[in-house]
Amino acid sequence: MRIKVPCVYPPPHCPKPSQPLYSPSLETTSLQPTPTIFSASDMRLFHHFIVNAYPHLPVGNDSVWVREIASFSHSYDFLMQAMLSLSAANLTVTSTSPLYSSALSYRGLAISGLNTALSTPPTCKAHADAILATCWILAAVTMYLGESVEEFFTMMRGISLVLSQGWASRYGTSFLKLEGGSQTEVTVSRFRDVPLVPGHLVAEAREAIEMMRALEMKGVEEEVFKLQAEIVRLLSVSSLEAYLTYRKIHDVLSVIPHAEFQAFIDPSNTLAQILLAHYVALLVLMAPIKSREWAGRSMGTVKRNTVFKLDSIWNNVPEDMRGYLYWPMKATGSIPGILPYLKVMYS
Repeated sequence: MRIKVPCVYPPPHCPKPSQPLYSPSLETTSLQPTPTIFSASDMRLFHHFIVNAYPHLPVGNDSVWVREIASFSHSYDFLMQAMLSLSAANLTVTSTSPLYSSALSYRGLAISGLNTALSTPPTCKAHADAILATCWILAAVTMYLGESVEEFFTMMRGISLVLSQGWASRYGTSFLKLEGGSQTEVTVSRFRDVPLVPGHLVAEAREAIEMMRALEMKGVEEEVFKLQAEIVRLLSVSSLEAYLTYRKIHDVLSVIPHAEFQAFIDPSNTLAQILLAHYVALLVLMAPIKSREWAGRSMGTVKRNTVFKLDSIWNNVPEDMRGYLYWPMKATGSIPGILPYLKVMYS
């Protein structure tokens, strides 16, 4: 028994399952004909995934990650490699373990395997869930590694693309509350009593937004900016409404055409780079709100002051436009001598 979950080992998966031997909620799956050899260190990372590092999204699926998804991970190398990458990435930012290179290595293997898996439609529930689970895990990996907010949005687009295939209705899915507004319903129940973030920090965000109104924007840049401005307005009114508006940024960037998205994340798109920097700063400002996504789970003690680093964005933005990056740099602790927002809010 571990974290109140009994150790259950399901029998053979995608072929027609016979009468379930242990739990009707666990689909049966067969081992690979030529299974990948994983080391003892890999198994320690796998254990860490089940106990501490499994994704907190989609909200309300903790038991699905530690039971159903873990139970058939041995059948899909790309899923197992993604799990190991997330565990290593989690330990990289919450402990002294030097596992950054391991996280990168396993992520590369997982992405390669996922691309191969996506080249043909899945054949059963477990196969479809393995693909979707890997997408969620890789999105979490990008947040722990924190190198690229652009890569995070790319992963979120991948999740939306997979969900749009309708595999859940065709094969079923182990994941809970994915349809319609179910995720919103779950989050609303957790966010109703979240207090407002400190008013003086919101005032600084408001000044930054007002400064950006001088920039000429259109298309997706204008849409993202309007959402950011609305988030800042709502932070003085309702933490829940601010959070729900924050999620709309993901929705916008997940559904725009591929070419438009590529143009948005292009390093030479100065307006978009500034908007992405403000998104990163808003993540920091909303940390006390977003922590409710974890529903009481410990995130560990993260050893940095921001989810995503802003070094590359700073380098991409022309020198005469860097004034628009002052607030994001300040909020994320990127300016020496200025206390980062996380330390202000949690000290």
